[in-house]
Amino acid sequence: MQLVIIGAGGHGKVVAECAELMTQFSQIHFLDEQQAHLQHYPWPVIGRPDTYSQYAGSQTRFFIAIGDNHLRGRWVETLTEAKCKLATLIHPSAQVSRHSQIGEGTLICANVSVNPFTSLGISCIVNTGAIVEHDCKVSDLVHIAPGCSIAGGVEIGRASFLGIGTNVIQGVRIGSNVQTGAGAVVLKDIKNNQLAVGVPARVIKQRDC
Repeated sequence: MQLVIIGAGGHGKVVAECAELMTQFSQIHFLDEQQAHLQHYPWPVIGRPDTYSQYAGSQTRFFIAIGDNHLRGRWVETLTEAKCKLATLIHPSAQVSRHSQIGEGTLICANVSVNPFTSLGISCIVNTGAIVEHDCKVSDLVHIAPGCSIAGGVEIGRASFLGIGTNVIQGVRIGSNVQTGAGAVVLKDIKNNQLAVGVPARVIKQRDC
């Protein structure tokens, strides 16, 4: 099985190593705009992202290594319409409950914990060392940054980004397109399209939809 990763930036390196450690892929390749400048990578850059259709096939899986939630979402739509199959990547050191649900195209990084009856949507990122406790509902395209701790029964809406080290207490509802600042402590619900920072987290501005 071949894996084609769209995006060869820093996040792409993490994705490629995770895939390598899973030992499920015979070949791991990148597609990236900066093809000429990335040939030192251990995983070859074989073309630009807009050439993806050349590599589609029954023995190819794609992964979108783009941190921007909305741009990643556009690529999900593009690949889905082209009937390209997305890989789901789970680092061998991650602890993922067999009673959880993990959506296609999602990345679960090193030392992550995902506990029972939690669901993660399509093309989410659960970054290094994050904890997602029991009974959480994480929608499509959410990015949970390194070191976040999400207590039980939390809901996170589509395309939200939880900044590094964010802590969320049990039962909180976080809307869609929300961003939290580094180290935020979320003690109450946050509505859609809000930026919240601090301890405790407070909303400081409206985000563009």
